[in-house]
Amino acid sequence: MPCEHYQDAIIEAAASCTGPEGELRAHLAACASCRTVFAQEQSLFSSMDDGLRSVANPEVPTSLLPRVRALLADEPAPIRSWRFPSFVLAGAAVIVVILLVARTVWHRTPCRTQPRLRRYGSSWKPKIQVQRSL
Repeated sequence: MPCEHYQDAIIEAAASCTGPEGELRAHLAACASCRTVFAQEQSLFSSMDDGLRSVANPEVPTSLLPRVRALLADEPAPIRSWRFPSFVLAGAAVIVVILLVARTVWHRTPCRTQPRLRRYGSSWKPKIQVQRSL
């Protein structure tokens, strides 16, 4: 190809199926060898597209739909049960027990060894008085 700096632009234009634009269009109008290369590239991309379409979209046999319908008619419908599986109920019971245990642990009464403090206003005095010996 005599015009090396147009090589990538020619391939891009042929692959995009939009045709050449701007400076490339002017060059192709003036250069016969680049026009030939562009036509060959378009032909190559067109044949690749046709080959891919034939592989990706094969003909569907007309007997396919009746066979599928017959197979579906022979297949028994699945029976669905609306009952909860036993593991779901067991899991829910475990969660309830954990919540109850956690509640009792977190809301325990204070230890009996520690004195309970009650608020009686400013007149509160402890019942036990500690005598200090010197």
